[in-house]
Amino acid sequence: MKARYLILAVLLVLAVMMAGCSEVNVDNSDDVIEDDDGDDDNTYTGVYTKYTIKELVETPYSYNGKDVEVKNAKVMSIKSDYSCTISDDSTTETITLYGYNEDLGLKPGDFLDIKGIFEQYKNQYWEITVRSGKNDEVKVTGSGGVNYAKLTIDELLKNGENYIGLLIEIKDATVTTKYKSGKFNVSDDSTTENLLVYIEYGVEAPHIDLNDKIDISGEFVKFYNDWEIKVRKSSDDNVSIVGETVDTYEEVTLAKLVGDHDAYENKFVKITNATVGENPKNYKFNVSDGSGNSIIIYTDYDAQGGIASVYEGDFVEVQGQVIYYEKDSYWEIKIRKDTDDKITKLGSGAPAVYTYLGTDVATLLDNATNTEYREKSVKLMSVFVVTKSSNYNYIFGVNDTVGPFNINLTVYGQEMDSLAVNDTVNVYGLFEWYGGKGYWEIKIRKNSSDKVEKV
Repeated sequence: MKARYLILAVLLVLAVMMAGCSEVNVDNSDDVIEDDDGDDDNTYTGVYTKYTIKELVETPYSYNGKDVEVKNAKVMSIKSDYSCTISDDSTTETITLYGYNEDLGLKPGDFLDIKGIFEQYKNQYWEITVRSGKNDEVKVTGSGGVNYAKLTIDELLKNGENYIGLLIEIKDATVTTKYKSGKFNVSDDSTTENLLVYIEYGVEAPHIDLNDKIDISGEFVKFYNDWEIKVRKSSDDNVSIVGETVDTYEEVTLAKLVGDHDAYENKFVKITNATVGENPKNYKFNVSDGSGNSIIIYTDYDAQGGIASVYEGDFVEVQGQVIYYEKDSYWEIKIRKDTDDKITKLGSGAPAVYTYLGTDVATLLDNATNTEYREKSVKLMSVFVVTKSSNYNYIFGVNDTVGPFNINLTVYGQEMDSLAVNDTVNVYGLFEWYGGKGYWEIKIRKNSSDKVEKV
């Protein structure tokens, strides 16, 4: 019993102590109660303090959450129907104005008087937000031209964060790279680095080639992790060509070029009267010139100077840029898009004569056994025609015996008007993978000893 009374006494003392602590915390006027809703800093006062853009951007955290007024601000660029970048005469830097009525129809060059709250958007950039239900407002007070800050590429790349949203102009930039997307890189005398240029759809811009000298005016933006100049439609932004560079091609022999690749890296060269090597593809093939030296010719996708068809033994003239292809570690002459690079066919040589490896269809259709025949000249003796294309007389299927079969070997490239299913043929050609359809085939090459003959 005594033990029970002792436990009760201890519990009573603890209860009193806890109650006493609670009273002390509630009544202590020195305690600070934190407000986590974030409203304390943004309490609306109805009183707006005038600032310049320079004051806001130099010490932005001093004005975070404050009701501010900016007079005679200029619209620099339009981001959306209710968002734009603004600046004023105090600085070349910009901030975002967000939340105004889209019916204002703002355009670059408009002058504004603004009232709103100054705040940071998701820890990314500073803006003045125009709130509904407050006395915030945007008034258009006039309209004028847009000024572009003249800067170098080096200045933009080294201090990019300071120029986001700024309308800038770059003079005498050189086009260094072009992309399929329509974007291109430029550089200038201030740096060896490149800056991306993006021209919005709808902008009337000239056709731009590699190495052209251009003047650019547009908005400096950050797209993902890349800095770029955006040339906007419905604006004063502009791209103009101030100097077109014509590539000069040095005529060299393959012996000279191959003997000192490094001296010609990225140079423009011309090879005359070269001979196309074995198993050429229209976009990639070897050439030699009788000196015992050879080099790969590679044509960019959609390059205007490419060749529609090329066969072993053809005589060609090639002019392009000497490139070291690092992925596969070899030198090549590249035929580039939008340049004067080109391949000119001068004539055809004697038919190429090949030595053929004998095999059978079953071996060629099996990836486990066909390795030694890939990209090689092969011959199939006394095989059977088991399928024929209904549209083309130069495509048919063969097998070792009469079908039907689930899989046959395609033969492609020689017109055979009189060929019929179950005919027996000998086939001489190049065994290769046809990536377009995803199957193995024997290709009958033109101007060569390849052939299909009925037995």
